[in-house]
Amino acid sequence: MKYLLTSILFLVVASCFAVDQKLADAKEQYSLVELRLSEIENKIESTKKTMETIIQWLKWKESQPDRFRYETVINNDRAEIEEKQRLLDALVTQQTETKKILQQFEPLKNEYYKRKKIENEREELIESAIVTIVVSVLIVIFGVIIYFAIIQHKKYRRLLKEGKITQEEYDRIMQCQQSKSMFSGDLGVNPSTGLPLIGNGVCDAGGNLRGSSPIRSSFDYSQDCRNRHRWD
Repeated sequence: MKYLLTSILFLVVASCFAVDQKLADAKEQYSLVELRLSEIENKIESTKKTMETIIQWLKWKESQPDRFRYETVINNDRAEIEEKQRLLDALVTQQTETKKILQQFEPLKNEYYKRKKIENEREELIESAIVTIVVSVLIVIFGVIIYFAIIQHKKYRRLLKEGKITQEEYDRIMQCQQSKSMFSGDLGVNPSTGLPLIGNGVCDAGGNLRGSSPIRSSFDYSQDCRNRHRWD
């Protein structure tokens, strides 16, 4: 069943990419045909201007009293005008055919831009959703950190009120908690006292070396050495 669903999903995605590629190719063809049409129209305008210039000179030569002096040039001008006219007719035919081809690609081109717009809007929504999720996760993480910090603070305050730790030990524990970064490793606790290790992990919050306990203490650290904290 899992492989069947995977195959169906792959076919759907592949079909979407195939359609998108087809539209992209059509849009590219439309651009090429449009460029070709622009070149043809520029040639038509240029040919018309050249013909108008030749015709004006021809009229001037034909109006001269000593026209016979320009007879050869006049014949050449007429031949060139006929040639330009044939070229102009061919260009107009190409223009008409190119416009028809352009009309064939126009619906696919429009569909391409339509889907492209939808795709861009979808990407914007996905980016917005990702940003929202990341921000939400960060808020939750910081909320959890703050929550546990408050719990730890209340825990040590309770131990201080119950006389299980001294004010000096409480101050050192609080200093240790404040100096810890959320990205730093946990130094652990002194198994002999149950107090958290501070600094480089050599001493605990009570100033005792790791693995050792004071001879006289305000409470019994060895009561529950099997646990990391005697009061848990």
